[in-house]
Amino acid sequence: MARHLYEKLNRKAATRNPDLRLDFDPMTVPYEQLHEVLRDPLTFAKRIERFSREVQPGIQVTGETIELGDGHFTNRYDLIVDTNDPLFSTRIISMPSATHARNLLRRDKKIKATVNGGFYFLADGKPSKVPSEPTFNLNIRGGKVLGLPATDTVGLLSVDGKLTAEVIRAQGKMRVGEKKIRWRGGQHIAHGDRSTESETYLLDQNAVLFNSSCCTLEYEVPGDNTSLRMVQEHLNKTPTRQDVTDVVVRTSPDGTLRVHSVLPGGGSDFFDGNFVLQMSNDVARDIKTGDEVEPTLLDNIEIYGIESAITVGPLVHHFLENEGHSVNADKSLGNSPFGRVRFARSVAYEDNDGKLHFTVFDAVPRSTYMKGITPHEIARLIPTDARWAVFLDGGQSSRITYENVQNDEVDIRSFGNKAYLRLHTADETSLGIMEPNQRYIGPGIGRPVPSYIAIEKYIDSSNRD
Repeated sequence: MARHLYEKLNRKAATRNPDLRLDFDPMTVPYEQLHEVLRDPLTFAKRIERFSREVQPGIQVTGETIELGDGHFTNRYDLIVDTNDPLFSTRIISMPSATHARNLLRRDKKIKATVNGGFYFLADGKPSKVPSEPTFNLNIRGGKVLGLPATDTVGLLSVDGKLTAEVIRAQGKMRVGEKKIRWRGGQHIAHGDRSTESETYLLDQNAVLFNSSCCTLEYEVPGDNTSLRMVQEHLNKTPTRQDVTDVVVRTSPDGTLRVHSVLPGGGSDFFDGNFVLQMSNDVARDIKTGDEVEPTLLDNIEIYGIESAITVGPLVHHFLENEGHSVNADKSLGNSPFGRVRFARSVAYEDNDGKLHFTVFDAVPRSTYMKGITPHEIARLIPTDARWAVFLDGGQSSRITYENVQNDEVDIRSFGNKAYLRLHTADETSLGIMEPNQRYIGPGIGRPVPSYIAIEKYIDSSNRD
């Protein structure tokens, strides 16, 4: 069974998917040796020739090799679309579970291209609880708020089919039942030394907001030298105090936010709701289970009218003048994602002409000279007159996926981090396991993620649904 699929899938992938860029015919490699060939970094760590092509009307893809010095390099791929064209619009897609970009394009024919979105909960092992919504911090889907930021961040917003990036302070206003509440984010409390936190941290606001991004992940190295991201569950609670009450907020079946539980004394698990509001007992008085929760103001931005939104990485040009970024201290991400380390990375930006760019800088993680690129190196490559430019969740999540139209044939192609390779198991029954507990599913597919930025195209721009 596996040999038949191997012949069918790998030959098709090698001939039709330009992301593979194999310099051998996989059919000339004995099936028993394919594992070793695909694991060899030199199989994929190759420079590319510069190219530019229109993959369908209005959408262009370009590629080039970026030399980084001392023999190091990355391949840059750029998908470009003019969203001033009334046929195109943008949407931010978030989901309660991770999926592959190809599945989005297959399910929704309006979607013509995607790039991976923002950071999300990702842990190894089997934590006793996981968040109901994996997308960290800001999360608006179909005009409904599912998550609010617990830390100052950059938000990518879609309004009237147009994207914009905004620096957002973790504060705002909401209605809880009949009460109007002011809130601010509490990640700094969750990730700090709670013994030194001021007893008056609630006095300047009505409520402090905790969410899944307040969790702490630490890397643990077991005997097989595999680095695992583990939730520190003993830290996954709001502060406990006699003078506070936790109001746990969850999405109800009708899609609205409602009070799920009211817990005097604090100590709620960060994963118990979409977010937890900790407030003084006096403020919490008369709030009850089932009360509707309606966020109205996000920092100084009116929430009404935002169609979709997620939290993304830092502004790209921050790294032109700054060595580091506060996100590198975010314990929910496990390590420093925007240090001077080369990884595959992804960027979204709007240039001065109003064209939207999805850009990935790819990597072959096990190679010596194609490890990726640093944020500081990228900052010099993105036009400084861009209207906005943001980092997305990079590393193994970096991937552009798009619909390619050629000679009336349509297929789905992609570019991105080459960490996932297709192979079948020795028992010839299923997709292969090439490392313990890790499933490799092909360089043209990539890691499943729970949020994407999507380009949608409408045949009739006056009839959008």
